[in-house]
Amino acid sequence: MKIAIVCLNLGWQTGGPRLIFSSAQALKRLGHTVKIYAPDYDPNTYPELSAGLDAQKVSVGKDVSWKYHSSNLLFRIMEKVKRERTLQASVRKIARVMDGDFDMVNVHDYAYTLAPRVRERNPRATVVWTMNDVPYMYMPKKNLVYDLLTRLYNWWTARRADTAYLPHISYGVVFREHNAQWLRAHGITPILLWPGINCETFYAPVRALTAPQKSCVLLGVGAFNRFRRYDDIIAAAAMLRKKGYDARVLLVCKDIWDAAEDKKEILRKTKELGMELYVTFLFEGASERELARIYRESDVFVASTHIPPPRSGYSWGLALFEAAAAGIPIVLSNRNDAQEALPGEKGSLLFTPCEPKEIAEQVERFMTNPALRNALCEYAQRVVKEKMNWDYYARELIAQAKPR
Repeated sequence: MKIAIVCLNLGWQTGGPRLIFSSAQALKRLGHTVKIYAPDYDPNTYPELSAGLDAQKVSVGKDVSWKYHSSNLLFRIMEKVKRERTLQASVRKIARVMDGDFDMVNVHDYAYTLAPRVRERNPRATVVWTMNDVPYMYMPKKNLVYDLLTRLYNWWTARRADTAYLPHISYGVVFREHNAQWLRAHGITPILLWPGINCETFYAPVRALTAPQKSCVLLGVGAFNRFRRYDDIIAAAAMLRKKGYDARVLLVCKDIWDAAEDKKEILRKTKELGMELYVTFLFEGASERELARIYRESDVFVASTHIPPPRSGYSWGLALFEAAAAGIPIVLSNRNDAQEALPGEKGSLLFTPCEPKEIAEQVERFMTNPALRNALCEYAQRVVKEKMNWDYYARELIAQAKPR
């Protein structure tokens, strides 16, 4: 089978590009021909993952800017309009340069707007949309006017998608049942498929504890923004230190959006909590190899990300499963959909989002109860090894996305 993969934001060092490169490698191992198209492809983003892949950078003469460079509302709107124009120009050019004989075209996230152009040029192609989350999902903004405009923009985008783009998509790949229901409501057949991880890269035997532990490194991983709620991890560690634990925090938080204001705020909170000597920020991110080492040297992974109402939660996140593969315990927000794979008290310990005290309590349970820790680590690692490998992901994708 000849497969195209299209993504409009492949230059980031985040979970999305890792998913694309890893799934592409798995599809190649199954004997399929795979080609990737993106306007911002950079082979140096994840050289270990993209090695040997056929990836084409489709430039329109200017890069897609995902970062806002101004705090002025009017200028931000202008930046948003410019970004949308660049994205649509990229989609049009990708449609022109793509081969016309693909059996499957797998569009990721915002690249769903390519669907009608694919069907027009190649009606027999099966269009599969990997939907990590609804692309026009509302995200709360601090500025009330900006917030209102965002709601209106997302409403308009949703209406346009319903008529112009979604009818041309045959299947949608999602991680959670909520998104599967959303797809059904929009006439798209869902493929509920957990993403894989590179288990061989991150795997390490579970370090079985035989006695309570008084020192711990709390780990958070993910592109830096205020919804990650890294300040809650730091506050939890501060509480543990007051109870006599040598608690430290390591945050692999690449600042891909240049979130200067949020960065200043978290550094201020860290200082106020007296945690400056005990928190390490890796705002430059980490390579796959470095990340594997970091997982193995940490004691607890804390998945604290939370988007407030109306979203009221968070969808998945590959890093926590990589941590599970590395054999360290997971403390997880009870509004994170990843509990579908790692249930509370079975594969993770849960806390109420935005409650650092509960994070501290659950970390302490892991530190003081070796039997609990060991059992939950072994369960989580087993789930990842058996059900979250890329070869399984690729086989199921091909098996379920049958031509119509």
